[in-house]
Amino acid sequence: MTHPSPLHPRFEDLAATFLPWGPPEAPVAVVESFGEVALEYAAIRKSALLLDLPQRATIEITGGDRLGFLERMLTQKLADMPPYSLRRSFWLNRKGRIDADLRLISLPEALLLDVDLHAAAGTITSLEAFIFTEEVTFTQRTHDMHRLALHGPGAPAVLAAVAETIGGISPDALPPGHAALIRVAGVRIVVDRQDDTGAPGLHMLMPTQSVTTVLDALVPDLAAATAPPIGGARPPVRIGGWAAFNVARIEAGTPMVYVDFGPTSLPHETGVLRDRVHFAKGCYLGQEVVARMESRGHPKQRLIALRFDPATARPSSDWVDLHTGASVYLAEHGDEPVGSITSAAPSPMLGGEPVAFAMVKFSHTEPSTTLWVERTDGQRVAARVQPSLRTLP
Repeated sequence: MTHPSPLHPRFEDLAATFLPWGPPEAPVAVVESFGEVALEYAAIRKSALLLDLPQRATIEITGGDRLGFLERMLTQKLADMPPYSLRRSFWLNRKGRIDADLRLISLPEALLLDVDLHAAAGTITSLEAFIFTEEVTFTQRTHDMHRLALHGPGAPAVLAAVAETIGGISPDALPPGHAALIRVAGVRIVVDRQDDTGAPGLHMLMPTQSVTTVLDALVPDLAAATAPPIGGARPPVRIGGWAAFNVARIEAGTPMVYVDFGPTSLPHETGVLRDRVHFAKGCYLGQEVVARMESRGHPKQRLIALRFDPATARPSSDWVDLHTGASVYLAEHGDEPVGSITSAAPSPMLGGEPVAFAMVKFSHTEPSTTLWVERTDGQRVAARVQPSLRTLP
């Protein structure tokens, strides 16, 4: 395993299970769950769930030309980005394909890029190749900085209760798309809000050497935060993993790079085009391809959300094991596949009805279109195309 989390030994002691994130030759151990996935999911919807994010990397960009330089490189408008703000952007190659999906956090003295760990080195190398006389410096901060996240309606209050705000807005008043500087137990933290699960989501970046200090401040009783509740009482914060988060982010309509789209994808195929691409800004790498696709009207395929007929697709262990890569068809029998499932899970908010993301040929993506998904046993179940990626009521 590469880039092990500083919390990995403590989580092993709490009987966490782990999943490998990334390619087989360089996986990162990510917590799957602490054995109580339903309770971890419930925390996202009713209180707060703490996640460890060793699969995320941080790149620090300094220099007076940093915003102007990135304005000319990335798909998002950045030149007017104020301190303590957050924006999303793609970094494309010359063919208009996605090299990296970025979260950009502006601070008074620097810009932080939050990116998948496996894209960090390539992002730095490829962006640095375009620096000529600009005053811009890229610094890899992945090993000395670490990221945690709190998701759930109680997350802002949980963090505000232990935090001192030293820049920007207090965590309990932080709107989506904004960032702040806080101290928790003496540790300086950059916090930003992005609601990946449909509930408030606070992402925290801190020195790696101080992660355990922050964890203990947020969750004084680790054992209670991973165990079943006693007498029906819920802890204010539960520690959880990918399994619960994955269900919640699918419901909320939040696709992920390397899961639902990737290096072969065009921005118009991802379902998050308007969140990542600014069409009224100046030139950037890959813009010609993006502009041509926009003028054409649509891509060859795009990411959609599917809901399944509860009568034929009730969740079971067989169903849950089916999804990623399952073929999507136009009919119950015969024909060639028109797409494939990228993510899926039974939705607790829809009474256990399965929901999914699928990459499907554009001509079959109109809302209410009936498609058929092949299960592992060869049978197909009907699904309806949704008007947006979000299925959360």
